[in-house]
Amino acid sequence: MADNESTERMLLQQAVKLSPTGQLSIRSTRPFAGLASETTLNKQKVRMVLKLPSDAGKVLSGLKAKVRSQVKKAYKNGLASAMGSFGLLDDFYAVFSENMRDLGSPVHSRKWIHSILKFYGNRAHLGIVYTPSGDPGAAGVILCHPNLVSIPWASSLRRFNKLNPNMMLYWTFLKFAADNGFKSFDFGRSTVDEGTYNFKKQWGAQPESLHWAELFNDDNNNQIEIKFNGPGGSKFKAREHAESIIKKLPVSLSTAFGSSTRKYIPL
Repeated sequence: MADNESTERMLLQQAVKLSPTGQLSIRSTRPFAGLASETTLNKQKVRMVLKLPSDAGKVLSGLKAKVRSQVKKAYKNGLASAMGSFGLLDDFYAVFSENMRDLGSPVHSRKWIHSILKFYGNRAHLGIVYTPSGDPGAAGVILCHPNLVSIPWASSLRRFNKLNPNMMLYWTFLKFAADNGFKSFDFGRSTVDEGTYNFKKQWGAQPESLHWAELFNDDNNNQIEIKFNGPGGSKFKAREHAESIIKKLPVSLSTAFGSSTRKYIPL
């Protein structure tokens, strides 16, 4: 919430002072507070953004033949999609909580997702893809900003993978964004060249740099000091251990664990 470097620095210094730990983690789409960009640049993580044409037909025609075929296959498999809000929350959370368990990741509480929908109002939408038997097979949340649509959470269930529900889910969101005049679709962050990166790239999304850092105040001169906040070390090993445990839990237990602890974990 600043329009110049000196104000950014003042805000960050004060934020660090307010932090119970004396540190502040920053993740940004650009350099900040006049800090050297080569110091804050995260070389492992990028966000994937697709520039959108004026309507969904042009989006579809611009996709590679393989991707168009996968989208069409989802329809041929009898899948159907729906978009809405609170009325779809139960179906969304059923898919979301199970998928997070399968990934070994603590899931956000249902209350948190409800709060997001309430706060964003008509700028937040849930999308659900249903199998021919009526089971939710994929689900996601999109948030609408002035010129961009972002997708903070999306999940699909592995037992329905052969039906291509994830392809229909993303196509449903892209169609909505293009037809409603949004200029870009932010697929979210990924690790370069890994699975989610390649999934997003097939839609035509291009990588954009991200800047991450841990900030703390120097007691001697009250200046911001910086430490790169990248993966690795004992924290990364501890996370891997936690993932292996979560994957073995029943969904009810993994959901209870995630709901009570997720807000303390900066993944």
